Amino acid sequence: MTDQGQIAYILATAEHESHLGNLMTEIGDEQYFRRMYDPEIPPDVNPVAEDLGNREIGDGPRFRGRGFESYFVLKA
Repeated sequence: MTDQGQIAYILATAEHESHLGNLMTEIGDEQYFRRMYDPEIPPDVNPVAEDLGNREIGDGPRFRGRGFESYFVLKA
């Protein structure tokens, strides 16, 4: 990769998301991840969980963000 704009974008994203690797796991306790990313009991549906492909209770904490960019999608 030689494009300086792409390199700057990657470094800026890593700085914003993980403080350049100092925070490699998304911050929050189990209740936070369940509230934000777990599917709800029907008829209510958590649209974020649905978009991420989280289908089972516990998928929120199990698939929390990790890495330089805390982003994880279960479904393809």
